[in-house]
Amino acid sequence: MYTGSDAVTTVTGYKGRSVKIKCRYEPGYEHFEKYLIRGTYIMWHPHKDIPVHSGSPAKDTRFSLYDNRATKVFTVTITDLKAEDANTYWCGIKQPGLYKFKEIQLVILDVPPSSTVSQSTRTTYSASTHTVHPDTPLTTDVTGLSTYLLISAGAVVFAVGVIIVIFYCMHCKRIFPGPVTETQSSKEINHDYENDHSVLAL
Repeated sequence: MYTGSDAVTTVTGYKGRSVKIKCRYEPGYEHFEKYLIRGTYIMWHPHKDIPVHSGSPAKDTRFSLYDNRATKVFTVTITDLKAEDANTYWCGIKQPGLYKFKEIQLVILDVPPSSTVSQSTRTTYSASTHTVHPDTPLTTDVTGLSTYLLISAGAVVFAVGVIIVIFYCMHCKRIFPGPVTETQSSKEINHDYENDHSVLAL
């Protein structure tokens, strides 16, 4: 009825996570009811602990069963695993007056330390990525800023130089004024001098 060996299959799950128990069956059982039985199995015992079976809601909502008739595998998923979920389970198919079973041993472990290390490693790598990659654009920004500062400084120096030259020229004009315009008095003196000179010449 079940394919593979009759040996016990061990499935490992981790606390707080989910686990899938896959039960493969042979052709011809596609339309029979599928079960997951928990604990010690006694074939004719009327009170079997069945957390979930096909066609009905699960007693525990953490359990679900999906029957893929095309691949002839029904899968039981258990979510939010707890330590007490560790137990012996049986994949079962109900036939008229008879159950067919496959034994599954579910082992529940704490979250493996490797998961924490792996997450830490990814975080470190991500941080180093953000640190290393911006180096090139950072250098470009600094170079552009230096050029801008040099141009600005040159413009300021030029403007100050122009102001100094203008101030110097204005100062020189005050010390060395231009040619004095001949006043009326000097004209009269020159005119009298010319008259006197004419008289003496006579």
